Amino acid sequence: MEKDKKFKPGDNIMVCGTLNTYITKIENDKIYFLNEDGIEKFETINAIEFLGSPNLEQQNKSFIIDCGIYPFEIYIFFSDLDYMFNELKDKTSKKSFKHIKKIFKEENNHDGTFLINDDNTMIIHMWNEIKNINELSVFNHELLHATIAIHRIIECELNHNSEETYTYLYGYLCEQVYKQLNLKFE
Repeated sequence: MEKDKKFKPGDNIMVCGTLNTYITKIENDKIYFLNEDGIEKFETINAIEFLGSPNLEQQNKSFIIDCGIYPFEIYIFFSDLDYMFNELKDKTSKKSFKHIKKIFKEENNHDGTFLINDDNTMIIHMWNEIKNINELSVFNHELLHATIAIHRIIECELNHNSEETYTYLYGYLCEQVYKQLNLKFE
């Protein structure tokens, strides 16, 4: 890492080679970030590896994916948190919305996050729209969480006999999202 790099809050960093997180603030020569427990910590620039800056030019984007034969929807967000909260405030109960805000404010140091709330509201949030293989991998990881959550709700345990229901739903959800994002593969 270049020592003259100008870090800024929101930059994606690797701390001590193990923790992928985001900068929360910078004071003097200390770079503050959230650890895996959501606790603010700091390190000096020597322990930090720069991974990238959020795409602040990006437009916020959201859509809802219907889960086909299952009676669920997944809210998909490629956005900052304020945009997501504004979009969700009238779509969930006050109790559910309060819980969603609390969880996402604690978990905002990940590239992607899946949440299923107590009312079965399912949300996938990513900071940036999918533009490379790493972002696609992170998104697919979160979509697999949604697939598993749906099957958990309908009490379909994963085993040899139920694998196809998991994989068909996962494939269907991937297809729906890729169509919405107009992703093209060569």
